[in-house]
Amino acid sequence: MLNSLQSWFARQQFPIDTVKKPWVLATLGAVFSLLIVAILWRGQSHYVPLYGTHQKVSADAVANALATEHIDFRVNPDNGQILVADDVLPRARMVLAGKNIQPMVAPGFELMDKDEILGASQYIQNIRYQRGLEGELARSIMSIQGVEDARVHLGIQAESGFVLSNQPPSSASVVLTLSAGVRLTPAQVRAITQLVAGSVPGLLATNVHVVDQTGALLDGTVDDQSVSDDLLQAVARPVTRNLTQLLDSAVGHNNYRVTVMPALDLRKSEETDEVLQGDPRVLEEQINSDDTVLARPPGSPGR
Repeated sequence: MLNSLQSWFARQQFPIDTVKKPWVLATLGAVFSLLIVAILWRGQSHYVPLYGTHQKVSADAVANALATEHIDFRVNPDNGQILVADDVLPRARMVLAGKNIQPMVAPGFELMDKDEILGASQYIQNIRYQRGLEGELARSIMSIQGVEDARVHLGIQAESGFVLSNQPPSSASVVLTLSAGVRLTPAQVRAITQLVAGSVPGLLATNVHVVDQTGALLDGTVDDQSVSDDLLQAVARPVTRNLTQLLDSAVGHNNYRVTVMPALDLRKSEETDEVLQGDPRVLEEQINSDDTVLARPPGSPGR
């Protein structure tokens, strides 16, 4: 290349001393190299995913449709996504739409927008609402980085009109498909459990279980200290509030400091049950008796 540059400078009638300077030749060589790289880079197509990670579609059907239309594509070895050149992305999607190949996502609350079925019971409506809620939660969880797919199963307990009930509490299970090499942190798993628990009235975060595609229980890896901290705060909060109200009236605001540190034994639990057995007892009874005695007429019978 240096010989070519020297010849070009000689033809341009530049001073030979200037041409032979090393820094001039090095600068021109770098400029020509950048031009060649830019030309080669512009000649290459940039491949992008055909659909998003959360949009499920049949890879075989997509590959056959693109091959039929002579559209070049690649397969991402990490997650199996179909990649096409960015300049043919709109055309590729139009081709797939014309062949009725559409990505599938979990249905959400749009299920509630469907036409009502004549004679549909309240049970059917509740099932439709639960499916919609599961889909919405799955979409929210899939927005977390590293989560490719999610399914949520809710076991919502029906409300009971009785104060005391032996029905089990509501629960939920979350199945995650994580990206290759991704491992959720305990804080992320706890955020998922709190997200699901906060979306279902009466559902406790301790009753939400999270597993991945390998069957590993993720919520079991959450530090038990975080659970105990929540319990400590739940116990200390009302005590702190009561002490604050008491001291405000006694010594004035900001003239004291309250610190409550409950001592909890998480290895023990206490339950109170009331079981009614046998015949029901009569709490109140009232008996009314009305006897009427007719007086006999005077005189002997027959007279």
